[in-house]
Amino acid sequence: MLAKKNRFHRRRFVQYVYRKGKSFRGEYITLKVVRDQRHKDYRVGVVVSKKVDKSAVKRNRIRRRLYGLIKEYSLPNDADIIITAYDNKLAETPAEDIKERLEKLLTKANLI
Repeated sequence: MLAKKNRFHRRRFVQYVYRKGKSFRGEYITLKVVRDQRHKDYRVGVVVSKKVDKSAVKRNRIRRRLYGLIKEYSLPNDADIIITAYDNKLAETPAEDIKERLEKLLTKANLI
């Protein structure tokens, strides 16, 4: 799991990223990114809606997998990132494939 200082804690911060962020869409996931100089650490949020899967167990599995993979990258400290999953195939997809897709999006967003 990602450290507490690197996760979003208030709904208004997430709403800010949705309003002001730039989108990068890939296969199964989308990134919304805002570069914000007011914070000293990067922050990441993972959103998996009920439309993806009705089962909370599967949604939480997807969320945990994405948090675990994003932890491996050294991201810039001024980045606020929202990762939105929109396909339930992420629950069964091998971690290497998800990591590859995530890395492409992070590169596209100039974060790594």
